[in-house]
Amino acid sequence: MASTFQRAYPPALPSPGPAFWFPFRENELIVQENEQGTALLYTDEEGIATVQPQSTLYMGTIDGIACKTCEVKADQPLPQGWRALGLRMLFGQLDDAAYSAAGYASQILHWQRNSRYCPACGGLNGPLSESWGRSCTQCHHIGYPPVIPAVLALVHDGEHVLLAHQPGWGKRYPRRLC
Repeated sequence: MASTFQRAYPPALPSPGPAFWFPFRENELIVQENEQGTALLYTDEEGIATVQPQSTLYMGTIDGIACKTCEVKADQPLPQGWRALGLRMLFGQLDDAAYSAAGYASQILHWQRNSRYCPACGGLNGPLSESWGRSCTQCHHIGYPPVIPAVLALVHDGEHVLLAHQPGWGKRYPRRLC
């Protein structure tokens, strides 16, 4: 059975105990690497305290287990076996639910960081009840996190498939697959 990620919205609170953590150091997710591969951090508050989390947010559950995200300072050293990787590098290394939650965590942290002030008047934004939205304390402008869509397309000619990517992404696949 496949895992599922269920989103939560403020003011929801997680159950006490260990959780899946999605700590970001700049734009990279901190994960655990071992002989079995790459995995999310599964720990309690004491275990995550080693990286001094900032801006901790509860974002939902994976199969009933709480998921929390936070930011970590860029120069914060990581414990042995923990590594910071970009989301593109994690594609295919995490299951679909974990990868989906990681993308969601990244977008919510970005929104929290960049929506502190009202785009209409420059006033300080405050939380909007029961959502990730924000409301200006001066002009009452309301803003919500943007939905960032993606498009995938398959271009083929019989058995031939066109593979392409942005030049700055580096090597993603071999020249000849057959």
